[in-house]
Amino acid sequence: MTATHKPLYINLDALERAPLIIIEVDGVKHEMHQARVRDFVETFKELERLSLSGNVLEEVEVMTNIIVRGFPTLDRDTVMDWPMDHLQQIALLVRTGGAEIVGSAESVEKAAEPGNSQPAT
Repeated sequence: MTATHKPLYINLDALERAPLIIIEVDGVKHEMHQARVRDFVETFKELERLSLSGNVLEEVEVMTNIIVRGFPTLDRDTVMDWPMDHLQQIALLVRTGGAEIVGSAESVEKAAEPGNSQPAT
């Protein structure tokens, strides 16, 4: 008599996702998409190249790429018009999946309430 093994079933849709972040620019809301493996690989390739070059212009390009990958509905030209502190804060949010600044979905909802939004500095 042979033992039968049931296959391991993994429902990817049920796995916990990174905190959802929404940024609003000129009255339009842009949702941060969960990083795909492709995004992760591209980001770290760019960061590796940046660590070797140390070029400030390249650093700005990398941050812009990180943001556009994280918020695919956000136009690159719009990002290029942001103040540098906005660029740095949002790039950090995308790179860390929101974990560095946003503690929970509850804090995101609270921050989204009128009068509670914090400027990126």
